[in-house]
Amino acid sequence: MNIESAIDNLILIGGNDLALRVLALYQELVPARLEALLSQFSQANIQEISQLAHSIKSSAGNLGLQDVYDSAQVVESIAFESSQDNLAADVKKLESAIADSLIELKSWEQKLTC
Repeated sequence: MNIESAIDNLILIGGNDLALRVLALYQELVPARLEALLSQFSQANIQEISQLAHSIKSSAGNLGLQDVYDSAQVVESIAFESSQDNLAADVKKLESAIADSLIELKSWEQKLTC
């Protein structure tokens, strides 16, 4: 599923209002989860990193944000295995993917409010 299909499904279920609420939730919760993940990363709290990455992955999956989903899955897997190999690089990729997704969602938000 891609973002267009996910938004179409949300519109089908609950109209533009539901789609806009889901977009707003992602834009509110995912950056907060990323901040928490970055904080836990600086403390080397691998278990918490894995849980936060899983949460981000789920949110991204619900909206068809494949790049965020894939990046979060990699971070989750590495952390789950209690490995810090390449974790810093993968966290950076996740951070970048989330930034890109927020820009994309703003565009969708504008389309839905017109």
